[in-house]
Order: sequence, then structure tokens, then C-alpha cells
Amino acid sequence: SIASMIVQSLETKSPIKNYRSNSMKIGKCQEHAGNNGNYFCEDCLRLCCSDCVVRGLHNSHSVLTIKNALKAIRPKLDDKLKAYSKRIAVLNKNSEQLEAEQHRITSEGKAIKRQIESEMSNLERLIIKEKEILISSIDRMIPVSYTHLRAHETPEHLVCRLLLEKKKNKQK
Repeated sequence: SIASMIVQSLETKSPIKNYRSNSMKIGKCQEHAGNNGNYFCEDCLRLCCSDCVVRGLHNSHSVLTIKNALKAIRPKLDDKLKAYSKRIAVLNKNSEQLEAEQHRITSEGKAIKRQIESEMSNLERLIIKEKEILISSIDRMIPVSYTHLRAHETPEHLVCRLLLEKKKNKQK
């Protein structure tokens, strides 16, 4: 039937044979350019005029008037429209869900980034504090007096004597 052929043509996205040509206008017979295409040939899927139906190329084909062709195809096209409308609604809903998920993921990513930055700042502060403690410890060890160092190179009684002298000097 015309409806099934046109619907099939729509589903496969293949053009209806010779529906439009550069030299023909829509609504005109494609064989007789001056005549109105008042009929639709279901075999060829094209408009034709009464001359084509009576004595032309389409006289043995299944031909409908335009009005009857539209009546035949309208319910199938309405069904397709409903099906496509439902599919569009589903796709719109899916699109909204994807957008919401994308927003959630973006928000979580930003929160994780802020948390990482905060933790890294804390670590940097701890590292700086530990560095200062270590440097301070080293600074306290460095100023050893020359006398103290020389004392370790001499016999024990001299070391004790020098340390006692140093202690006395500090008390004065």
C-alpha cells in the first residue's frame, strides 16, 4: 500500500523515487509537467495525472487519488509521529538525567579539588614546621667552643679541668 511504502521510505531514509526532479514542480505530474498530479502511483511512489492513469505509464499500476492516498497514509504517519514523540520524550528525559549527573560529577570534582588543596596546605605547613625544628636543633649543636673541642684531644684530667674552668667563668 502507499502508506507502507511511504512509511518504509521514511524509515530507511531513502527518497521516494522521482518525487522531485529539478524540472518538475511539487504537485505536478512528473511525466506531463503541465498537468496537475491528482493521483499517486503506489507502484512508482510518484504523482501522476489522469493522462498517465488512463493511457500512460501508470495505467496498469495501483493508483489512488491524492485524497485517498492521504487518508491511507495519515493513520500510519500519525502512529509514527506518536512513536517518535514518545522516543523524543524519553531522549529528553535521558538528556536531563545526563545533565544532572554531569552537574553532580562536576560539583564533586570541585569539592575533591578543594579538599586536596586544603590537605596539601596542611602538609606544607607541617613540613615547614618540621624543617624549622630540625634547623633549630642543628643550630644549637653547631656552636661548640674551640676549647671544648681541644679538651677532647687531651688526657682526661685536662678535659675535666678545662670544663670546670669554663663553668666557673660562666658563673662570674
